[in-house]
Amino acid sequence: MFRCPARSTFTAVEDFVRSGKTEAAITLAPRGAKPITLRAIRMESPDGELSVLLTNLPDEPRFAAAAVIALYFRRWAVELNIVTEKPPSTSKPFTVRPRTASARNCSPS
Repeated sequence: MFRCPARSTFTAVEDFVRSGKTEAAITLAPRGAKPITLRAIRMESPDGELSVLLTNLPDEPRFAAAAVIALYFRRWAVELNIVTEKPPSTSKPFTVRPRTASARNCSPS
């Protein structure tokens, strides 16, 4: 599941938003990849921002749109907590260097 803005996003998502529907199956067709059909759910965040949730959960009573939206916000709260609870890294950045002269002289082809 991921959240897309209502504008400046995938064409299929923008078409869904213009349709006025609350949910629908949409197909994304990235260049060079197989098309994928996802369930789009219109969502208004607490601050009033309109966005669209895309999920592979089918439209079944077990996965009602309201339940999917609630799950998204629960997951988002966990992610925000991880960011605020994670201690900053105190280790120095490192560079990987080859151990042998022959490895140092190799160039990518």
